[in-house]
Amino acid sequence: MKCLLFNALHYCVSLATTRHMLKELKRAQSYVGTNKATCGCCMKSTHGLPCAHELGQWNILNMAVRLNTIHPH
Repeated sequence: MKCLLFNALHYCVSLATTRHMLKELKRAQSYVGTNKATCGCCMKSTHGLPCAHELGQWNILNMAVRLNTIHPH
């Protein structure tokens, strides 16, 4: 099954934003999973981006990240 996680964001967010989210996705895949307590939600509070546990949930459900989940700084 193909990962659709970032399809909706193609050409809508910067490369830096994509890299931040990929880093968070790797955190989710390695040890955070979908556990909000383990995540800490730092990316959401500091950058306005989906954090590891959210990306982990969406990845498991094979859902795309919606543009409205990213804070428009």
